[in-house]
Amino acid sequence: SAAIEEVIRALKTQAIPDKDIATDWYVIEPVYDDYSSLYIKGYRINNMVAVTLREVSKTSKVIAAALEAGANQVVNVEFYTSELRKYRDQARELAVKAASEKAHALATAAGAETGCVLHINENTWSYYTGWWYGRSQNLWTQNTVQNAAPAAGSDGSSDGEPVSLGMISIRAEVGVTYGLK
Repeated sequence: SAAIEEVIRALKTQAIPDKDIATDWYVIEPVYDDYSSLYIKGYRINNMVAVTLREVSKTSKVIAAALEAGANQVVNVEFYTSELRKYRDQARELAVKAASEKAHALATAAGAETGCVLHINENTWSYYTGWWYGRSQNLWTQNTVQNAAPAAGSDGSSDGEPVSLGMISIRAEVGVTYGLK
């Protein structure tokens, strides 16, 4: 408890509000005398803290402060957009436009014309269900795709920082069925 309190205190000194610091995973497991023994000689506690950081430029400083305060692992750094709805709506519009263009090309190749839309649906499911101990990744299940690869010609960092934002892409997937004329 004292160790995690120090880490949380260090995070708060980085001007991170209480609402953006949360216990993400907490497990208490026995430590046995040896593999064949049922004698418990102690317990191991894994306490993972998730931090929502709204100023991306502070990422490296926040990680360093947490490690200096006693954190012993950085499990994952993920970047998301705070404007998911706006960009997903744009991606959906482009997906519908692409479906229309593809239907027109297919109909033309078959010697026909596209008619009216008979059926339209949006894929809102995802294969991704969380990568760390079954955590729910709500943004992933909304078809958000993250690509944090460095930009072309870049070494992957900015201003000597070890963590690079890269690019976040938003994906929308639609299925449209057209009638033929």
